[in-house]
Amino acid sequence: MPRPLLLILLLLACLSPASPVLADAAMHMETFTLRHRPANDLLPLVKPFLNPEGAITGQGYKLFVKSTGSNLEQISQIIADLDVALKRLRISISTDAGAFDEQEKLQTHAHSEATQNSDSPGVQKIIINKGPQHKITTRVYSTAQRSRQPAVQHVQLLEGQWASINTGRAIPIADRRLNSDGTVTETIRYRNVSSGFKVRAHINGDNVYLTLRPRQEELSQQGGGNIVVQNIDTNLTVKLGQWTEIGGTQQLQKKTEKGILYSTRRKQESERRIFIKVELVD
Repeated sequence: MPRPLLLILLLLACLSPASPVLADAAMHMETFTLRHRPANDLLPLVKPFLNPEGAITGQGYKLFVKSTGSNLEQISQIIADLDVALKRLRISISTDAGAFDEQEKLQTHAHSEATQNSDSPGVQKIIINKGPQHKITTRVYSTAQRSRQPAVQHVQLLEGQWASINTGRAIPIADRRLNSDGTVTETIRYRNVSSGFKVRAHINGDNVYLTLRPRQEELSQQGGGNIVVQNIDTNLTVKLGQWTEIGGTQQLQKKTEKGILYSTRRKQESERRIFIKVELVD
């Protein structure tokens, strides 16, 4: 057979509908029924592996894929790997808040012996003689108070899903309005001030990969009912079933006042530590 004729026959065979080349390039529609995860969860994960000329959509627990034969085989394997039961997790947030308040007051006054009063327990008294009839007495009043308020919150979620833990309180805010007749109308409204976390977790062996989005709201020191909001987005790894400290705050305030015959000193400390633990739920 002449060589040109042989090449023509081979070319026609490749262009035939029954050719393996064209059969693989042809588009086919296939429906995949999911068992554990909804279609909306898998769509963004499967789409990057789809043939550029293909199409994918989903509804409920079904995926509809249009692609070439070889690409459908690849997509089928990817769906089988992803369509697994998600682990149920229990996340605990522990907040350990402590406070220390110490006050000291020194008061000095002169008096005669006849007018001297008794002191209550816990008051230190220093007397300085200034002659047979008068004395100067300095009294030191001191108090100290320490408190601690631990609290634990729990939330259950599926692996890879977002969950929220929030606490808050309603703050009364006074609104004043000047009326046309010169009177003032005052109304009280309540503003919710809350703090908390949004959290998402993925498990790999004994390690838990967390995405945390803490949110804290507090009243502005400028007043007017303004709320100051702080947001943070962070990622960290913790051990499954173990408490891990993830942050905290510490504040220290000192205040001193002095006069001719008195002086006061106050020291306030506050500390807040936050821990997290992730556990598997059977």
